[in-house]
Amino acid sequence: MSDRVTVMDQGCIVQSGTPMEIYQAPQERFVANFIGLTNFVEGRVHSMGGGQNQFGEVETASGRLRCVLPDDIASGDSVVLLIRPEDINVAFDSSFHRENVLHGQVDALIFMRDALDCQLVVGGQRLRTKLHPSSGIQRGQTVSLHLPAGRCRALRSS
Repeated sequence: MSDRVTVMDQGCIVQSGTPMEIYQAPQERFVANFIGLTNFVEGRVHSMGGGQNQFGEVETASGRLRCVLPDDIASGDSVVLLIRPEDINVAFDSSFHRENVLHGQVDALIFMRDALDCQLVVGGQRLRTKLHPSSGIQRGQTVSLHLPAGRCRALRSS
C-alpha cells in the first residue's frame, strides 16, 4: 500500500494525499466516485459557519442537512453533498432525535457476503447504505436515516 495516492482524470492530477484523505475528503466528485461508492445529494447552501472545514446547512429535496462546507463557498451556491454508504446510520423506528435525520423506504437489498447493500428511496432520490446481513431489514420497510454532519461533505456543483 502506498503512503500517497494521486488520482488523475484525463491526464491531469485532480487530487493527491494519503489513501485515507482521498477516501474521506475527496475534493472533486470524480475522485469521490473513483475511490469508492458514494451517495450524491444535490442542494444549495442555506447557511454557513466560519473557519476552515466550516459546517453549514444545505437545502436538499429531502430537507435541510448540516455538513462540512468547502472554504470557497457562499450562501446560495449550488453544491453536491457526498456521503459514503457506511456512514449512514439506519434505525427501524423513529429513535433518532438529532440533526440530519431523513426517512426513506427500502427499495432493494443485495446480499454482498459481509454486508447488505441497502438501496433506499428518500425524497424521490436513491441512497445506498451498508448493513450487517443479520439486520432483519426488509424490502418495502420504512426506516429513519441519520447522516452524521461530520461525514457529509459539500462540494461546489460543476
